[in-house]
Amino acid sequence: MDNKEAGINSGIRSTSTDTGTGIITDIQRRALEKELQRTGVLLETVLGRYSIYTMDEMTEEIYTKALNGLKRTKSKAA
Repeated sequence: MDNKEAGINSGIRSTSTDTGTGIITDIQRRALEKELQRTGVLLETVLGRYSIYTMDEMTEEIYTKALNGLKRTKSKAA
C-alpha cells in the first residue's frame, strides 16, 4: 500500500512539473510588461488574480493564462 501511495504522490509531482512550473524567461517577462502597458492593467492586478506577489513567482502556466487574458483586453485610451 505504501508503494501505491508513493506512486500517486510522485505522479502528482511529475504532472505539476509537466504543466509548466518553470519560472518565466526574460523574453516572456518583457512580453507581459508590453501587454500590461498596452492595456493599462496594473501588474498588481494580474499578480493578485493568480495569488502571487512578484513576477519571480510566475510559472509558465500562469504566464500563458495571464498573457491570453491580456490579449483579449482592449487597449487603453490614448
